[in-house]
Amino acid sequence: MKRLQAILPAAMGLFTLFWLGDKIGYQIRTDLDEGTSVIDLMNRFWLDLYHPFHLSTNHTDLLCGLAAMGVGLLIWAYKYTARLSLRSGEEHGSAHWGTPKDIKPFIDPVESRNIRFTATERLSIDTRRTLRNLNALLLGSSGSGKTRYYVKPNLLSVDMNWAVTDPKGELKRDTEHAMRDRGYQVNTLDLIHLDRSDRFNPMRYIDPEEPQSAILRLTDNLVTNATGDRKTGDSFWQDAEKALLCALIAWTYYTENNPTLNQVTDTLDRMGASEQDEDKEYIIDALFAETQTEIHRMRERPDDYDEETRNMLDGLAFACAQYNTFLKGAGETKKASSSPPASTSHPSKCARYAGSSTATTSGSKPSTKANASSTSNCPTPTSRSPSSPASSTNASLKHSYAKPTPNPTACSTATCTACSTNSPTSAKSPTS
Repeated sequence: MKRLQAILPAAMGLFTLFWLGDKIGYQIRTDLDEGTSVIDLMNRFWLDLYHPFHLSTNHTDLLCGLAAMGVGLLIWAYKYTARLSLRSGEEHGSAHWGTPKDIKPFIDPVESRNIRFTATERLSIDTRRTLRNLNALLLGSSGSGKTRYYVKPNLLSVDMNWAVTDPKGELKRDTEHAMRDRGYQVNTLDLIHLDRSDRFNPMRYIDPEEPQSAILRLTDNLVTNATGDRKTGDSFWQDAEKALLCALIAWTYYTENNPTLNQVTDTLDRMGASEQDEDKEYIIDALFAETQTEIHRMRERPDDYDEETRNMLDGLAFACAQYNTFLKGAGETKKASSSPPASTSHPSKCARYAGSSTATTSGSKPSTKANASSTSNCPTPTSRSPSSPASSTNASLKHSYAKPTPNPTACSTATCTACSTNSPTSAKSPTS
């Protein structure tokens, strides 16, 4: 109807222009045919207007009517394109207080799909329909009711996900039970009371199908988030840091039933380095050295190991490769990347395959269960002799996890690391 009301006046105006052009063209044409002078034409061109229902169909007269319509259209187009955007009466602005009619298009019929502002004003959370964002700015002094009259009512009534900053803890206290009753899952990050906080263990998300790639990504994310976008000319330190962290994460992942980053930190705390003696061996050095020996033995005689142990040792080969990359640095590098251990005692579970060397010496398949009697303690830092590497015997793995005792009969070569400690209570084992 509105379109029709706009078209009808325009059509009437165009027809009027055509009618005028046709009538005037008819009168001038007939007077010229009768020989009327130009001066007389000026006084007679309008005479046919006295006969309003007369419309000439002569080609010339019709062209005159169309020409009149064209002139009218040109004038309208000129005025339309050259008009100014004026807002009369709004020179000082047009802001005014809204009415229920103004807010009605933005309210959702479903009450739970609206953000509450006042007792009568709402805003739908369907931003695609309203084309309005859901940002809200509340201004009020302390105790004026910002939380009581805006935050809490919306938390308890609007069906949407929420991320709430709650420094005082009052929102959690007052709304948690009601939110859970409505089917919400409430998670809390409390950096003050950690026993009340939810936790996140990124090692649970390592893909068991491609664990090495996942460990590399996790390591890169940890280092990147710790260092930021800081660019240095020498990447040596960062590469060493990544290699060490990757090795410890891989070690923890393959040797623990429920690996966590806390266990990675505990392993790092047992590391140490000496600037005076770069060959000085600590617990973690011994573990990786003996693990490489076991990996080499497994690859030579794979039938002596069950599938679970082989898979674990294949994974630990990746950890050993990363640790070897870290060890390429000097003693100062190791010291800068790790701190000396407070105690050289080792937990009872040094590795899940501890004790497998005992089974290997007897010729049977190694067990994946830890031998509690052989892993109760780990050796104190030892100085490795170049002529007697730690990986020289089948029983060396057992020795590296057990408290060293001078037992020459347990070794099959000249010396072993476990028996060749620098502690005053143990002497270097003689050649057996």
